[in-house]
Amino acid sequence: MLKFYQLCIILFFVLLNLLSGKNVLASHAMGGDIYYECLNPSTNTYRITFAFYRDCAGIGAPSSVNITYNSSCGGGSVTGYQLGSGVEVTPLCPAQLNMSRCNGGSLPGVQRYVYQATISNLAPCANWVFGVGINARNGAITTGPSGTLFVQSTLNNIAAPCNSSPQFTSIPVPYVCINNTIQYNQGATDPDGDSLAYVLVQPRTGTGSFVNFNFPYSAVNPISSSTGFNFNPLNGNLSFTPNLIQVGVLAIEVREY
Repeated sequence: MLKFYQLCIILFFVLLNLLSGKNVLASHAMGGDIYYECLNPSTNTYRITFAFYRDCAGIGAPSSVNITYNSSCGGGSVTGYQLGSGVEVTPLCPAQLNMSRCNGGSLPGVQRYVYQATISNLAPCANWVFGVGINARNGAITTGPSGTLFVQSTLNNIAAPCNSSPQFTSIPVPYVCINNTIQYNQGATDPDGDSLAYVLVQPRTGTGSFVNFNFPYSAVNPISSSTGFNFNPLNGNLSFTPNLIQVGVLAIEVREY
């Protein structure tokens, strides 16, 4: 029985040479993921966590985000407050970290920010949707236009009372080199030990709106690759060999059974 899905946005930077100092003009929203944890079954209390990945070449991260929760049973919104300060997660070699844009250098740089909020007395309902939107998506994307970055997670707390969602353990902003084959996995784990399955879906710009890819890119073909873009729905593995310098965006939906 399908309980819910969780969405993660991944932004791939494909670089010819990480030491070239190639200038990439962008806004700040590179990617994000959202998950929830059941804290108290008697009060239907859930903690919502949103992880946001900021391009250090763009504007600063917000101090708080608006977390919406909607269903056929009702809904509302809460403020998710930033936990501490941003942590740099730039996937550069240690010797080059002080050269990233997060540190005033010229190489690409990424920071991770975490926001949390608690929702209590969530009515039993089959179609809860938790969502967060950040404006604006990274403007350096080559496979589609920029715009609002939106991620969401769903919950059926009738079929699965006090369920907690999977969480991603890999940083979703890898840098890869042109003509090199990459094997990548988001490292999803489930605190309840449930079975997981994976689907490539259209990235969202809002609750009911989606990214429009530039031809020939699509949700299932988000990167130009000489070996095709290969996705394993059983374990979420990605495999491809980029043949262009590009910045691509994709969304992975994790389904819990």
